[in-house]
Formats: sequence, C-alpha cells, structure tokens
Amino acid sequence: MKRLIYLLILFIFLTLNLQAQRVGLVLSGGAAKGLAHVGVLKALEENNIPIDYITGTSMGGLVGGMYAAGYSASEMEYIATSKDFQEWVSGNFEADFTYYYERKAVSAAIISLGLGLDSIFQARLRSNLINDIPLNFALLELTAQASINSNWNFDSLMIPYRCMIADVFSQQQIAVKNGSLGEAMRATMTVPYVFRPIKINGRYVFDGGLYNNFPVDVMRTDFNPDVIIGVNVSSKTFKEYPFKNDEEAISKLFNYLLLSKSDSSLLHTNDIYIQPDVYENSVVDFKNPERLIQLGYEATMAKMPQIKAQIARQQTLEQKKEMRNRFNDRQSPIIFNALRFTGVNNRQKVYIRNVIKQDYNRVSLYNAKRGYYLLVSDQNFRTVFPRIVPTTKGMYDFELDVKPERNVRAQVGGNISSRPINTVYFGLDYSYLNSYFLSMSSDFYLGRFYESAALSTRLDFTWKRPISLSANFVYNHWNYFKSSDLFIQEPVINYVDQSDKRLMFTLSTPAKFNGKWMLKVGGFKNRDLFSQTNIYSDGDQLDRSVFNALKYAFEYENNTLNQKQFAFTGHNARFSLQYIDGVEKYIPGTESILNMKRKHQQWIRLSTDFENYYSVSPKYKIGAEYNLVVSNQPLFASYRSSILNATAFYPLIDSRTFLLENYRAFSYAGVGIKNVYLINKNLQARIEGYYFQPYQKIMNSVSQKAELGKPFAHRYLTGIASLVYKSPVGPISVNTSYYDNTKEHWFFLFNMGYIIFQKRASE
Repeated sequence: MKRLIYLLILFIFLTLNLQAQRVGLVLSGGAAKGLAHVGVLKALEENNIPIDYITGTSMGGLVGGMYAAGYSASEMEYIATSKDFQEWVSGNFEADFTYYYERKAVSAAIISLGLGLDSIFQARLRSNLINDIPLNFALLELTAQASINSNWNFDSLMIPYRCMIADVFSQQQIAVKNGSLGEAMRATMTVPYVFRPIKINGRYVFDGGLYNNFPVDVMRTDFNPDVIIGVNVSSKTFKEYPFKNDEEAISKLFNYLLLSKSDSSLLHTNDIYIQPDVYENSVVDFKNPERLIQLGYEATMAKMPQIKAQIARQQTLEQKKEMRNRFNDRQSPIIFNALRFTGVNNRQKVYIRNVIKQDYNRVSLYNAKRGYYLLVSDQNFRTVFPRIVPTTKGMYDFELDVKPERNVRAQVGGNISSRPINTVYFGLDYSYLNSYFLSMSSDFYLGRFYESAALSTRLDFTWKRPISLSANFVYNHWNYFKSSDLFIQEPVINYVDQSDKRLMFTLSTPAKFNGKWMLKVGGFKNRDLFSQTNIYSDGDQLDRSVFNALKYAFEYENNTLNQKQFAFTGHNARFSLQYIDGVEKYIPGTESILNMKRKHQQWIRLSTDFENYYSVSPKYKIGAEYNLVVSNQPLFASYRSSILNATAFYPLIDSRTFLLENYRAFSYAGVGIKNVYLINKNLQARIEGYYFQPYQKIMNSVSQKAELGKPFAHRYLTGIASLVYKSPVGPISVNTSYYDNTKEHWFFLFNMGYIIFQKRASE
C-alpha cells in the first residue's frame, strides 16, 4: 500500500512538473541569415512545441519581437516574402507614398555622397549606407498595437520578450524590457554604418550583436525556463575558426568585426541547439527569403525527435490561436490626440506642420503615415524617426524626432559605352530649412558627344497649399560631328553642332502624392551649325540657324516608375501645353543656295505622354506607351533647320544620341509595347517595339528648303532587344536596336551607367 502511495505521489509530481515545464527560445543575430528563424518558428508551431519566453539579437530580435507581438509563423513568412519587406531592407519607398512633387529632375547620378555643414562649416560623412525611412515606419506600424496592448511592458506581450542592444559609448550590452516594441526591434538591428543609430532612454544604441549575439544568459537571468531552444544563424560560433585561406578571411572581416561570437556552450545538456545551414548565404542578401526560411525549417525538423524528447508539454495550433486572440482582443483604433516634434526650432516646426497638414485633433495612423512620407520626401532631414507617445489613458501623441541640417550632397555618375557617347556626370546640391525650404543645385555633364551645365534654385512655401518657385538655367551642347555613326538619316549629314541656353521660371504645386502641376515662363536660344550637303571640308563656312524665343507652358506630371531607366512597374504620365514666340535668324554657309533670312515664328504645341506597366505574372511584365504631339509649328528657313527644331520621338534608350530625321515631326503619334521578363531580381530581358506616325513628314526639296508631305503618308517602326543587369554602379545593358528606313538598320550597344541628358530648351 505504501509503495502504491509513493508511486502515486511520484506520478503527481512528474505530471505537475511536466505541466509547469517552461520553454525559452533564443534567436541569434546574423542579418539576412536571420530569416531562417521564421522557418524555425514554423516547424515548432506545426509540431505543437510551446514557446513561453523569447530573447533575441539583431534579426533574431526582429523575428522574435514579431512573434512575441502576436504574429504567427505563417503571417511572418508572408511578410518576409512580400515586396514590402524588400522595400524596407533596401530603403525604397512604397509607390503610394513617394512624393513626386519634391523629387529632383532625373539625372545620370549613380553614387550619392551626403555631407553636412555644421555651424563651423566642417564636413562630415553621413553615418549610414541604407535609407532607414521606410523601415522605421514599418516597424512602428507592425508593432504599435502590441506595444499599446502590453502597456509598453515586454513581460505583458503575448510572449514575454527581451532584445539586445549595444551602447558603444559606454561599451555596455542592454536587454530591453519595456518601451516601444518597434523601437527596440529597430535598435537591435542597427548595424554600424549600415543603419543610423537611434536613441533609447537618451542613449544612441546599435546592433546587440556587437556584445551579445546569442543571449542565452539573458534568457536564463530574466526568465530561467526549464528548457532552452537556442538557434544560431551566425557564422561566428564559440570555438570555430571558419576560414580555409587568407583571402576568404579578409573578404569577410567586416562581418566578423560587427558581431560577437555565438557561445553555444552556454546551453545546458537538457537544452536544444539548432544551427541552420546558412553559412553560404550572405549576411546582406535578403533577396531569397524563401530559401532561408526553408533552411531554418529543415534544421528544426531534423532536431524534432530531440525537441519532443526534451519537451513533453504541448501547445496546439488552436491553443496558440486562442492565446493570440486573447492578446489582440485588447485592440482599439489608434487615434492621435496631437502631433508634436523634437529636434527642430519653432520656425522649422511651422514649416513641418504645414507640410504634413495635420494640425487638427484625432489623426489616424494611416494619416500619420502619409504625413511622415510627405515630410521625408523633402530630402532635407538627416533622420526623421516616428514615435507613439502615450499621454493619458487611451490617448496618444504622434511624435517625429527630426534632425534637420544644412545639407550638401555630391553626386557622381554617367555612362561608359561601346559607342562614343561616354559621359561623366557630377552634381552638387545644397538645402536649408527654416520657416521656408531653400534648395540650390548644379549639374554638369562632360563628354565627347554631349556636355551640359545647369544651375537651379528653388524656394518652397507651405501656405494653404504647398507652392514652390524655382529658377533654372541650362546650357546644352551636342556635337554630332565627333562620330560618324551618330547619324541615322538619308542622306548623311556631315556636320551638325547644336547648342541651346534657357532660363526658366517655374511655379509648381503638388497633385496628390505622385503628381505635380507646373506653370512655366522663360526664354531660350537655340543655335545650330550644319552643312547642307554631304561634302564638308575644313575651312567651309557652315550654315547657322539661331532661334531666340519666349516660352510659356502649363504642364502636369505623374510618376510612380520604380526605376529611372529600365522600369518594369508603375506608370508615368505627362501633359504639356506650350506657346512659343520667337525670331529665327538663318545665315547660309558655303554649300547653301539659300539667302539670309530673319523671320518671326510662333506656335502652340500640345503633347501628352503615358507609360504604364502591367503584371502578367511575378516575372513577366508588359509595358504600354504612347506619345501624342499636336502643333501648328511653321517650317524654318531650310530643311536642316526645320528638322533640327522639330519635336523628336525618343523611344529607345539611345535615341537621343542619334539624329533621327525620320522620327522628327511637328505633329505625330507614337505607340509602343514593352515585354519585360525578370530572370532574377537583378537581371531582366526586354523586347520593345514602337510605331511612329507623323502627321506630315518634313521633306527636303531640291532647293534645300523644307516642305510638308501628304498627311499620314509615311510611318516608321523601331525596336530593341536588351539584356539588363542591375549593378551597384548602375544598369549594365547589352542591346541590339533597329531603326526604320535608314542606310543602316541595326545597331549594337554595350552600356554601363545611365544614358540621361538634360532636355532641350524647346521640349
């Protein structure tokens, strides 16, 4: 009988012990490799393994924080494999929140170097490689409700949680246990020189992996579970020397300098250690999340017999779902009572508040997001960090920590080509914020074929509606004589040298997020030098055509394209109504049979362009484009001057580098279809075809004068096949193009960089 009682007591003790068995999950840092943690959670969920506590570092802190906030493994997998996630980690904005009104004109820039000028004019490099603006708001948006539900206490999250951050100035590791969950997650993944540091409790903090990449000790100190599951995705383990040769060691030195070792010996014999086979994956390559998640899943499933042997307690998917529902049932809409700013003076606050236009009460999180992106589109801020600040019970303020500065940005770019159209680009921008926003910029292009200089200044005011006033001076020069293969016409022009100067004043205002309205007025001067015949000798006097004019224009633009060249998502729309009034002066050259002429010329031109991409499948996109120009522009003194002052159709990447006589007219329509196949995230194949229909072709008469052909009597085709690789130094493309009705139909081009020039003054 006593023996039976002892067995019963032992059975009750073991049962109670099993029921009380608590499991802690420790997730290491490892940057992109940390996506394998999602696969680990997926395998644990499917096998009913309970998780009672979580500690994590860097990407482990991010994944662990999301799970602690109530996201399931499947929800996290969906987020990690989404397009939005790629935007966050690359620093790109969502198309719906890209404020086109503030965007600078497209240039050939490849590298941008940000400098700041402080009060004693000392230059300093910016401290980050990746733009953290989209990531900051994404983390706030994903975790705001969880922070509120837990009353800003990480012990009250759905799963109690800690993440590691590093204070490099005091050389201390900190286990964050309260405050904003999104801020803690953002702080723990702040790799030095990759993301900007943020402040927590008055300290600038960095990636927790600097001092504790595998926080088993924090798990034991803060939670002391019965069993710990430790998951390490870092290449840097406790006793391992991972390199076989010096070259490999040197190439990965930076990664190892930024992470402390993952000490697996901290785990006890009854704990479980999982190390997914992610060693060959780069710490900065987020482009294949599915593969990394699968590796984490496989590694966990391989350990599942040991896990189930160590952890007898189970928690079913239904029980987990019920636990999430209980945590999320506390949700209520997040409405902000007030909008406030830190880090700026009172005058700057006036400007910022007017930009956001949310000075009324009860602002929703979505409206706060739109206001945030309106502000950061100014490109005038070192950092803008969003916060939710609790005030009274159930009430919150939306706070923006703004760091403005006198801002200097240098840009370098251009292109290297197999044809003689190589160009070097350099740009310099300066901006200043007070109760107004002032920006000044300069752009320079230098090459054998093309050179240009542009100076502009812009003043932004935020009254009832944002309005900007800008002045822009541009000088362009094209010398087609530098290379004979730049001419595509019949007969070949032996010498054409074009230049223009313009001074334009523009009043603009936004049209929602992706568009803007513009009213322009200014003057320009076109100067064209050319020979009238196929014979040109040194010493011959060239024909000279000069057109001095005033230009008045009303324009609308709307742009969401994902890239400035070789786009495959988004759209671009443009409408322009122009009135041009000027005087043409023609001076004949040696080979001309015409007389000097001076004539008043004026016309109205209406043009509209539209380009849009449609997704047929994740890899296959179709683009449609049309261009329509309607004008009553008159003929100029000669055929050459008429052609050179007509509106040109530029369908292909290199069309601006040719004199396309057959693709110039006063009125025309052009349509095109673009087929884009995304081979992978950096490589695309493109096949494009275009149809050009001039209303009346500009014809060359025997008298060297121009005459107009019959309406719709001529039409031309053109097309291109391209292979494009997106590299850190700009797109690298190889293409073969076809132009209709020329002596040479086919052209080959290899190009690295951007073939982008300033627009002509009369465009």
